[in-house]
Amino acid sequence: PQSLATRVQGLHSACHELGVPTVVLAVPPNGDTAAGQGGSEVSKRLLSCHSRWTCINNLLREWAWGSGAEDGVALFVDTASIIPYSVESGLWEEDGLHLAAAGSQRLGEGLA
Repeated sequence: PQSLATRVQGLHSACHELGVPTVVLAVPPNGDTAAGQGGSEVSKRLLSCHSRWTCINNLLREWAWGSGAEDGVALFVDTASIIPYSVESGLWEEDGLHLAAAGSQRLGEGLA
């Protein structure tokens, strides 16, 4: 997670160097991260996926609210609050990873 967070921060820093403020989006939830919240029957792989997802988002949030804010981050958005993962929601494709058209619409409206 730290390596990925560092790369995302680098993309934001490139914008900040040009005077462009940015918005940090949390990595959206998906079928594996949601499944990793289950009980004792959840596999170690899913628990690991949920743990890494939580970690990367915590790293991004802490950076965005801390030194990132000083450098040009205007906002951190917890995407899970806009597009929570649910098979029944119609927001997600069958693969459990990609947003369906309705999910993209909801995310766009939530960001606007």
